Amino acid sequence: MYTTATGLGQNYLWSCGANMLQQLFKKLLNKTIPEDYLITVCGTTTKGTGHNQLKTGVAAVGKKYGAKFKVEFKNFSDTGKTIDERFKNIGKLLEKSNVAIGFHIGYQGSGAKASGEIFGHYEVIDIIDVKNRKIRALNSLGYKLNECLPETPAMEVI
Repeated sequence: MYTTATGLGQNYLWSCGANMLQQLFKKLLNKTIPEDYLITVCGTTTKGTGHNQLKTGVAAVGKKYGAKFKVEFKNFSDTGKTIDERFKNIGKLLEKSNVAIGFHIGYQGSGAKASGEIFGHYEVIDIIDVKNRKIRALNSLGYKLNECLPETPAMEVI
């Protein structure tokens, strides 16, 4: 298990992707890479960061720090045949010191102006409770953006 260092909440409402990378690199490199640097190398805009932009950012960080990273995007259903197997497999991965897991929560449109466009939010898995099928995320929105949202140290996904 690993936990975010204090103060690594995202800087902007639209920078969850860059913040997710910051959290992941804290585990993998034991370095706090500035979020604004990650925003730049990912090509993040006020509309957010796409998967390919994250890969670009990971490559830039790898080059800068002389590290090699493998980036894989998988659907939850790709991690096992049953829900129990999926949680178990993710738990095994999370135990490894050279693996860090982020996830993208996708949702379609919102409110009265739902456009059908897919939006989302990136987070980092902090703890997984295999038995009770719960994942705790670090909740990047909870620390620095509490003027916009109530502070919560972590969120649970069921």
